[in-house]
Amino acid sequence: MKLKTLFQPKKWLATSSKHGNAVGSTDKEYRASHGSSSDTLSNDYSDSTMGNSSKRHSSQKNNKNRKSKTTRPMAIPELVVEYKTPNEKVITAFMNAWNNHTSLEETLSFFASPEVLVKFEDTPSITGGILAAEHDKLYKSFPDIKFTYECIKEDRAGQVVVEELRASATHTGEPYGFGPFPPVPTSNKSVANDPERLWFTVKDGKIVMMQVISLGDITGPPGFYVQIGGTMEMPPPVP
Repeated sequence: MKLKTLFQPKKWLATSSKHGNAVGSTDKEYRASHGSSSDTLSNDYSDSTMGNSSKRHSSQKNNKNRKSKTTRPMAIPELVVEYKTPNEKVITAFMNAWNNHTSLEETLSFFASPEVLVKFEDTPSITGGILAAEHDKLYKSFPDIKFTYECIKEDRAGQVVVEELRASATHTGEPYGFGPFPPVPTSNKSVANDPERLWFTVKDGKIVMMQVISLGDITGPPGFYVQIGGTMEMPPPVP
């Protein structure tokens, strides 16, 4: 019996009537007629609570035993394993090659041929061979260069996009000159480009077209060159 129940008048009067008391009799009258004291009530309540406590303890113990018997290591569902399409794997390997500073020949091996076009928004297109050679120069001038990106996904069949590509590095290596512009001496400057989006067309496991979309003002090898102090202005012709 709960303590709250014992001290509710209606419950108490109902209990009194069960023992022969008239409805409306007081606690004092009940004790006088039965020769009981507050100790009796206390003992009755104590016995009741001890019994309930014992039952709860037994129930908790049984629940604990049941849990211990059914608990087992949870298997990882197969659906949470990351899945990549074959074309996504090609571009993932290509980006890993950039971060691993692979040789010029290995970078070229991802293209169907060195003449594959690499397109830009506001500048003339170059070839995969020129891009690979420019990256080879970057590795030598920026030994810690790294490329991060948000994701690689096949947007539609044969079309793979690299979202939010970012390049960062420190100019601690050789002097760096972009394209036809004069080299800048080793500056020890840390540089970070604005993000870019790369689109690839992949066929038979090879890149057959690449497009670079700038998502900021300072991107690509020219972005590195300007940040270390280079000026992209051709010197006046020598008379």
